[in-house]
Amino acid sequence: MRSRLVIGLLVALACTVPLTACSAAEGLARNALGSSGGSSGTETAVCPSAEAPAPDAANATPDPTPAPTLDPAIASQVRTALRQVRALPAVAEATQTTTNTPSSAPDPTCSTRWVTSNHFASRFTVAMDPDATPAQAGAVPTTMATELAWTGVSLTLTVPADEGHIASTVHYDGTFDQQIPTSTSTAVAQDWRPSPRPRT
Repeated sequence: MRSRLVIGLLVALACTVPLTACSAAEGLARNALGSSGGSSGTETAVCPSAEAPAPDAANATPDPTPAPTLDPAIASQVRTALRQVRALPAVAEATQTTTNTPSSAPDPTCSTRWVTSNHFASRFTVAMDPDATPAQAGAVPTTMATELAWTGVSLTLTVPADEGHIASTVHYDGTFDQQIPTSTSTAVAQDWRPSPRPRT
């Protein structure tokens, strides 16, 4: 207790010198008081000393916590992309599902505390009309790349068989954080729609 009074007196005396010195003296005093049991107001969460249970061994009836949700801005991008794709010519059906795969691991700064990470992913499935042209099929990934800026998106794009071509499916994974030029997507659509083999 006596040491705290002495420190307080030193601060009061230091405040008679210019303001910068006063501020520095106050900071030293806060640190000294904090180390002797006082509160500096800047403490971080204390790392539990007891061994923390693994997630599978945790309490069977934990307190309810809010379910993790996709960032609202990204969720809005996903909805907009789906709406734009459905409006494209020759798109017969377009659906989208978003999943979350959580994982837990020890906190690197505290071995007795666990941290849960959420890994969201959105999968688009688009079916074109059988008579869709390569340009119409190519418009799908180009439109998605215009609306999205997120690598956690995949696309399965299918064109059913029709006169002049066999059924074809192409997969896009993690490519929607960049622009996909129409010429590129159209060329890809043309390449994966081979003509049927001639009958013998």
